[in-house]
Amino acid sequence: SYLPSPALTRTIAARRKPPTGEALIMGNPSGDLPYAEQEAGWVSGYLSSKGMRPSVFVGGQADTACLERHAPSAGLLHLACHSVLDPEDFSRSGIELANRRLTVFEMTAKLELPEAAMVYLSSCDSGVAMPGRTDELMAIVRVFLYAGSPAVLATLWALDDSAGGAFADHFY
Repeated sequence: SYLPSPALTRTIAARRKPPTGEALIMGNPSGDLPYAEQEAGWVSGYLSSKGMRPSVFVGGQADTACLERHAPSAGLLHLACHSVLDPEDFSRSGIELANRRLTVFEMTAKLELPEAAMVYLSSCDSGVAMPGRTDELMAIVRVFLYAGSPAVLATLWALDDSAGGAFADHFY
């Protein structure tokens, strides 16, 4: 585990809590990740067995409006989708949903996760940090921490669709 900035230590530690209540699960919004869709089903089943109330959106249902509508009340977010890092302009980086890319710029401006105990990003390079014009590394992870989640699980490499599902199954 790592922290994108030591300045966040106290804030994030104060937010730690067990995941409860609703869960937002999105899988295969681009239509080319069949195992991500299965992953969404596995995760939903597991979270249901632990007393959470999962809302699952796959394929075309997994769009930006859906994320913006359900994320604020979710105790856990699980996003099995593509993520994109833009080395020229980090603010255009983001997660690919059914209707378009939700950029880090938009998420920073709009996304609030007051109930979140964790965000799970089952997507390529979602934890990779890029040097920016600040004294801290910028990464998609940081956006979810900034929005209120005390923990984000992300990858530092390209993620094979089937391996991502298998890892999620073992993680939960």
